[in-house]
Amino acid sequence: MNRAGRQRGRTDGFALMLIVALLALLAALAVALGSRLRVRGFEADTARHQAVARQNALLALDLAVSRLQRFAGPDARVTATADYLAPAPRVHLTGVWPAGGFGTAPLAWLVSGNEGADPTAITPASPPGRDVLVVGPATVGEYAAEDQVYAPLVDLTGFGGPTGRYAWWVGDLGVKASLGLADRSREIGYAPYDQPAMLAGLRTQMARGPTLLGADARAGFDPQAGENPIRLARLLAPRQMEALTGADGGSPAELLKASFHHVTAVHSGVLASTRTDEFGGLKGDLSLDPGQLGPAFAGWSNLAGYLEPTASGAGLVPPIRDDNAMRRRYRMTVPVGTSAGAEQPPFVFGVAPVLTELLLQFSIQRSGPAVQVKSRLYVGLWNPYTSALVPEPLRLTISGLPPVSVTDLEGAGGLSVDLQHFLGGPDSPPYAVNLPFSDSGKADTLSWLPGRLYSWTTQTGANPSADLHFYDKNISASGWLVNASIPGSAHLAAAVGASAQLTVTLQRADGTTLAAYASPVFPAFTVPDTMATAQGGWNFGFGFRLGQVSTHSTDRAWLVTDGRDPRNPAMPAGAFEAFDPAKGLAPPAYGGTPATATGLDHFLLFRSMGGSSNVSVTANNDTPVFELPRQAVVNPAGLQHLQVAGSRPFAVGNPWAPAVGGVSANAVFDRFFFSGLAPSALHPDLAAGEPLPAFHLALVEPRPRPSAPLELSDLLSAGAHSSRFLLQRGAFNVNSTSALAWQAVLSSVRFADTGWNRADIDNSASPTPTLGTQVAASPGTVAEFFADAAVTAPGFAVFRFPQSAQETFYAASLANGNAPSRVPFRHGVRGGDEAGNYPGFSVAQIATLAGQISRRVRQRLAIGGPFRQLEEFLSPSANYGGRSLLEDAILASGLNAAGLQPQPVAAAASDPGFCSLTLTQADLLGLLAPFLQTRSDTFLIRAYGESLNSATGQTVARAWCEATVQRQPAPFAVSDDDIHPSGPFGRRFRIVSFRWLDPTDV
Repeated sequence: MNRAGRQRGRTDGFALMLIVALLALLAALAVALGSRLRVRGFEADTARHQAVARQNALLALDLAVSRLQRFAGPDARVTATADYLAPAPRVHLTGVWPAGGFGTAPLAWLVSGNEGADPTAITPASPPGRDVLVVGPATVGEYAAEDQVYAPLVDLTGFGGPTGRYAWWVGDLGVKASLGLADRSREIGYAPYDQPAMLAGLRTQMARGPTLLGADARAGFDPQAGENPIRLARLLAPRQMEALTGADGGSPAELLKASFHHVTAVHSGVLASTRTDEFGGLKGDLSLDPGQLGPAFAGWSNLAGYLEPTASGAGLVPPIRDDNAMRRRYRMTVPVGTSAGAEQPPFVFGVAPVLTELLLQFSIQRSGPAVQVKSRLYVGLWNPYTSALVPEPLRLTISGLPPVSVTDLEGAGGLSVDLQHFLGGPDSPPYAVNLPFSDSGKADTLSWLPGRLYSWTTQTGANPSADLHFYDKNISASGWLVNASIPGSAHLAAAVGASAQLTVTLQRADGTTLAAYASPVFPAFTVPDTMATAQGGWNFGFGFRLGQVSTHSTDRAWLVTDGRDPRNPAMPAGAFEAFDPAKGLAPPAYGGTPATATGLDHFLLFRSMGGSSNVSVTANNDTPVFELPRQAVVNPAGLQHLQVAGSRPFAVGNPWAPAVGGVSANAVFDRFFFSGLAPSALHPDLAAGEPLPAFHLALVEPRPRPSAPLELSDLLSAGAHSSRFLLQRGAFNVNSTSALAWQAVLSSVRFADTGWNRADIDNSASPTPTLGTQVAASPGTVAEFFADAAVTAPGFAVFRFPQSAQETFYAASLANGNAPSRVPFRHGVRGGDEAGNYPGFSVAQIATLAGQISRRVRQRLAIGGPFRQLEEFLSPSANYGGRSLLEDAILASGLNAAGLQPQPVAAAASDPGFCSLTLTQADLLGLLAPFLQTRSDTFLIRAYGESLNSATGQTVARAWCEATVQRQPAPFAVSDDDIHPSGPFGRRFRIVSFRWLDPTDV
């Protein structure tokens, strides 16, 4: 082969090698491209399956919302969870019951598998089947298997068989405590709450917010402590709660996980009633339309009508210059009543002192051949309120005095003396005397002080006037000489009187009647031969006093007896007893000169008062019982201080609230709420974010103007139904069986940044402590406390007098050697701290009460299903021995000392049967009432979807999502009525938050 041939061979070989290499490269590229195409195909298939899984999860969410809308959308529905059925396998299911009737069977259990014709196919007792975990360790913690939730899987079937599955579960947030409830009172800077006393009065009406506190406070979580309140105000999502600071300084994340079924961020409720009668629909705003409860309530809430204007009361120390003054005064008002009817309870309102005791003595004496008739009077009046009254002159009239037959012991004839005729004049009008209220040089007589009693007696002298002597207990005057020339005989000696019942009327100086009192019936009597001369003693008298439990009587306790409210403008005879129970009612027993100044030791309520006495006159002896509002009411529990005709005191909120037309007075908690606004309000500035006076109320977007911001004018123009634009933040479902949730809610009565200052209510010239200066009680004395937000005072507190805490106190010990039971009504607050500095509530005691409540709710759910209305929850039941659930729980918790229970039974001799040391249901409502509901309106939905391999049936992709769903005041149907939606779906649910979950989030 020549050289050229050899060269050509080499070239061909190289070309062949190159071709082979290229073919190999192309083959490798083809393989790589195929692999990449296969990977991309797999990725595309996976993405497709993941998208299907998410679509299935969204389908599950849609089904859950639709079931919620169908069953829980109408107002007349109540909700509860199934954990009262533990140890059933599905204890965390949410059930929906009809609000009418009684029974344990729900309309639906809100869980997947119940979408068919039977909404209770899956029940708490259903055994586990094809379930999927929707609430797992990442939510409730690794070691809380009993708190995990599994939902049944439901197949989605295509033409070739199952293509996917879904599951969903609805969690009830209303049965949990709202730990994210911000104390927005800190943001209120508009008048009148720009004054410390007014803001303090607002805060003592409202709970601060739930908290989780254990016996060791370092293990708890207080959202209201430290910097947490500032962060709470900026809270946008529930998971941000983990960014707050726990009691130990770290994150509360693990504690929140462990408490998943007991606490939530914030549950908001629609201000609507679950009632099925004409009182259903949106609740009425009593702040903007007080006329809804009738004229008596309208008068009570119209402060301008009887609260003395500021800059009044010349000479008062300290002066009343503004709303911030420690002491405000009220004018006396003529009573106004509300007719009993189904629309409102028979409220009565009037402001006047109360007749506590009266003794009218007589002397029928011989004066030569004639007869003299003389009389003298002692009367005591009491201001039963925690605030001072503006003093004014009063008049007292007495009618019903009997005729007295004076006989001649020697048979020479007799004489008839008509006491009413001779005392009242020729036409026998009522016996009338004037009750001046004068300075008398005493510091405590420039105002009629809170709880203070004053007395009047006949003036001394030969011819005393009809004006009684003020500030005097001693009935030692010679008396009025009624007639000195009644023809008679030297032998007239004995007198016989008929039985009698007196009517005593308290009037203003102009004759306007403030109250009328019927005395007990005095028996017929005979006065023996004690009328020797005109200088002889007093022969007989008619005396009675307000009845009470005492060492002499146990059946006249006005605080625990229907119809005995001392504020009654027509007080019945049964409310009174003999002036001295040891002597009875016989008029001759009241001859001579009784020791009225110091002889009423067994008259526990009124043993000392202004006037001559051996007992010092101090505020320690005052006995305020009722509170008058001094600023806007924001809590329905304040209605316990409004009188209900025919009932015992403190009716509203307590189990003894009377029923009218089958509707209890406690139905007001189902029907009404308080926004704290006035019809002519200029504040708050809603656009600037200022909260309402009832600062736990939140605004919702108004349906009529979805593109415009809500303005104050919208609420004012809505009037009674401002509830169209509001939600109650922190709403709590009374059907909660969680002891921890109840404990957290009850623990919201903390006032750790509230101080108590001494209030100089005696009008003395001594310096008054500056606001912000804490004054402690000295040994053997009693401090009077004033609430002020600038000073720290520890402990939990329940107020019976939230608006006038500055004029009440609790007593650790009392001056003058009196036992605390001697002045039981002065205690306007029950509270406590771990050191026992306040008598009452430690963390352990609150936990005990919470446990007792939750146990009884469980029993109720098992017997008759959930409570349908708050009226039912607050009413007595045979299940609790005729007590209500809360009352029975208080009793079982031992929070009240023996003999201090508020049941209408005879109490210990040292206690009038019921006092403000006794914790009652209505007192607890002082912190609970604005938040209580019998249903929930905010729900957490966990939804799951998966996609299946159509060939193998195996799960290819999974997806979880979570949504918070909130019921709105607006109806589901745009054309439906806002106040009383008649459509089958009630009010609209709206998804307010949504997020996808990774498996590690579940």
